[in-house]
Amino acid sequence: MTGRSQRERFAVIRKKNRRLMSIAILLALIGIPPVSAIDFLTGPAGPASFRILLLGLSESLLLAVIGSLRYLHPRSYTRYATGLFVAVLLTILLPQIPDIIVTDPSRFLLFAATFLGCVFFLNLNSLRTAVMLYATVLLVSIVPFLIYRPLPLTTVIPTLVGIALIGVVRQRHQDKNIETSLELRRRKIDLHRHTLLYEQAVAATEESEARYETVIDSMAEGVIVLSSDGVMIACNRSAAEILGMHPENIVGSQIADLNLRLCRENGEPFPADELPSTFVQKQVQPVNDVVVGIDVDNSQKKWLRVNARPLFRRGSSVPYAATVTFADITEYKAQADTIRHQAFHDTLTGLANRALLKETLDLELAHASREKSILAVLFLDLDGFKNVNDSLGHSIGDALLVEVARRLRHCLRRSDTLARAGGDEFIAVLPKINSPFDARSVADKVLAELEKPYAVGSDILSISASIGIAIFPDNGTDGDSLLRNADAAMYAVKKAGRRGIRFFGPEMNENARVRLGLLNNLRQAIQSDDLRLVFQPRLDLHTGRIDSAEALLRWNTKDGPVSPEVFIPLAEEGGLIHALGDGVLHKALSAQRQWSADSHDITVAVNLSPRQFAVPDLVERIEAATHRLGVSPERLEIEITEGVMIQNVESVRRTMYALKELGLTIALDDFGTGYSSLAYLKHFPIDILKIDRAFVCEIPENTQDVAILSAIIGVARALGIRTIAEGVETQEQADFMKQVGCDAIQGYWFARPLDSQSLLDFIHRHDVRAGRPTSSHIAF
Repeated sequence: MTGRSQRERFAVIRKKNRRLMSIAILLALIGIPPVSAIDFLTGPAGPASFRILLLGLSESLLLAVIGSLRYLHPRSYTRYATGLFVAVLLTILLPQIPDIIVTDPSRFLLFAATFLGCVFFLNLNSLRTAVMLYATVLLVSIVPFLIYRPLPLTTVIPTLVGIALIGVVRQRHQDKNIETSLELRRRKIDLHRHTLLYEQAVAATEESEARYETVIDSMAEGVIVLSSDGVMIACNRSAAEILGMHPENIVGSQIADLNLRLCRENGEPFPADELPSTFVQKQVQPVNDVVVGIDVDNSQKKWLRVNARPLFRRGSSVPYAATVTFADITEYKAQADTIRHQAFHDTLTGLANRALLKETLDLELAHASREKSILAVLFLDLDGFKNVNDSLGHSIGDALLVEVARRLRHCLRRSDTLARAGGDEFIAVLPKINSPFDARSVADKVLAELEKPYAVGSDILSISASIGIAIFPDNGTDGDSLLRNADAAMYAVKKAGRRGIRFFGPEMNENARVRLGLLNNLRQAIQSDDLRLVFQPRLDLHTGRIDSAEALLRWNTKDGPVSPEVFIPLAEEGGLIHALGDGVLHKALSAQRQWSADSHDITVAVNLSPRQFAVPDLVERIEAATHRLGVSPERLEIEITEGVMIQNVESVRRTMYALKELGLTIALDDFGTGYSSLAYLKHFPIDILKIDRAFVCEIPENTQDVAILSAIIGVARALGIRTIAEGVETQEQADFMKQVGCDAIQGYWFARPLDSQSLLDFIHRHDVRAGRPTSSHIAF
């Protein structure tokens, strides 16, 4: 039964009891005066009758007051009714006690029986049962009265008043019991509700804690909570796994107890008072992204990224604990270190690259300027390294560079910086030297060490070096100036014949300035198309016709012409060779198209440097150029040197065969001047062998050159390879070439380089007589 239904039931019972009590009071009010009057009229006259009359009047007055109070002021009646009825009862009973007990004991028994009946009656909650019981008591009271006429009627008065009094008392008592029961019930309900709320709160808290522990344990980051005295009071599973320990060994311990040997990112030990967990509680501020190293065991170091936050109780500004989160970044740091090493170091030799060199040099210059000390920069370039690469291949060249780097490190101090500037160039920074003579001593030591033989694979190699030296502060006060001046000193050594050491001098600035200005002018000339292409025709010694012409690049400046031997290496050094080569190819194909339009199907020969030939899309670019200009690929000849074929044999072979599939002719230029190998003629699809002018200029007088030329031409003929002799400048040389079976010649004896239109005119004049030369100096 709910609390509300019980309250409604008690309210109904109380209302019925009050209605019953009102009936009893009404009977008392109505019945007492008549009974008293009857008793007065029938009793003997005298003082007793007068006494009874006064008693009746007083009873009537009291009952009138009580009745008036009952209907005029119910609240006061409820509060004082018990006292008033007690007064009425005492007023009625006290005078009659002697008569009841002495004169007529039956009155006392009747009154006692009635009183007890009313007591039992008032304990009943059913209205019907109460009315029946009341009627029964009333009859029991009246029957003795009817039987015993001598019994005074005033005996009924105490009975009626007792009923009223007991009813009021019992009603108040029952009201209090009901209120108490309702209050107890309400408190019980509240207690039950509060118990449920408490149990729900406890369950929610336990669920929240379980969820919190699950979330914390599932985190990849380690989490540790430390108290204000440094004791670790909680940790998650990831923290234990990262630290390589059991959680029971962590909780309750201090960091010093774990013997982790903490260190900074630079390897220095981490002071205990600077640890993030300690710092965050002392400074009352968070710590973010601190890299800490720990020794998991003697052979392994882990790196952690640590964050820490202070924990506060509500309303407090003093932290009572700190939470520390950390992630294992060992693999990430290794990758970052590798990336940083690759970004600031040469991948081949492991030396510093230009970026790290610049950073280190600026730092050393700042120290030297502050300490008023001397610093030297050595710029070193290997002599003849290109020949090693061209003849033996890049793998041998790379192995040689690695050994050179090792020897250079051996010659320098730990405080010195060594960098590979690119290719075969190395730079050394020597801080805190006593005088420039110390730099010279180091350079001498380096030069002597580098000139010792190198065992690379099955080859024994020897190289030398050119070294330029710039001194701080005499030759510059910033890094760029010192590097530029040391470079200029090195080029001065190269220009003087290589293999040597030279300090920077003021006159070298002018040479460096000239070279830089020439490079800028070349870049502008390429952009504005100021370079001119000329063509040197070749004479077929079998037919006497001009069957091809070699494209040669010329550059005329306001200061005069610049030799290709000067600006071609400059273009390679300045990264302009590809743009230069594309322009030459376009102009050469345009000229060939002009010749074909004039009914002269002459092949045009274009030179490609090793750097141009190494371009991955070379075949596609040449095919696109011939298609765009409408030139048949059969009318294009590509001239390469031996250095191209030794870079990457398989890749070069694929490229050469792809060019052959297009229909191009491939010529091997300057044969005999490098590390010539007859294997090239066997393994590569070579159509033409060009004999260098060095073997032509002294024939027929030089018998050795005659023997070499005869052998080269004989081998080429046996392999089905066409031969062309360069630098033919005399009639005797032309006759000899025809005699030994050379296929074609080119040189000043036959024709100088001509522009495209002049070449057409020359061909026309030459072929006037049925395709035979008409010039007076041509005779066979």
